[in-house]
Amino acid sequence: TILTPPLKINDVGFLHKSANQLNLQIYSSGVNTVNLKINDKICMNGACFEKKEFNKKFFLEERYDDFFAEILERKPLYDGINVMTNSCGFIQDISKYSIKYEVCGKNISFFDAKNRIKIIIKELQ
Repeated sequence: TILTPPLKINDVGFLHKSANQLNLQIYSSGVNTVNLKINDKICMNGACFEKKEFNKKFFLEERYDDFFAEILERKPLYDGINVMTNSCGFIQDISKYSIKYEVCGKNISFFDAKNRIKIIIKELQ
């Protein structure tokens, strides 16, 4: 599930990671509806943006370059500020940015209350 002002999807997809690129492919009824590639730029369905420009469109704020990649890779945000580890991963409550972010095993939950953004990724078995 990805709910942001420019993108609203709740479908199944694949996340491929190589040495210098992430590729998120989302499918709806067997059709690739979103193809997002992150390397030196972020490209979505063929339209490429500088990372800060993409973040401003997608997250409604500039954020730092690797912000979205860190979410997809299940890494702590903002250099690990306010990280609390738990039995399956970690939780971050970054009230300065109205963000609640949790990684539990292969699952990701990201909520930005200020900008009404929700990203929930669950690995299917």
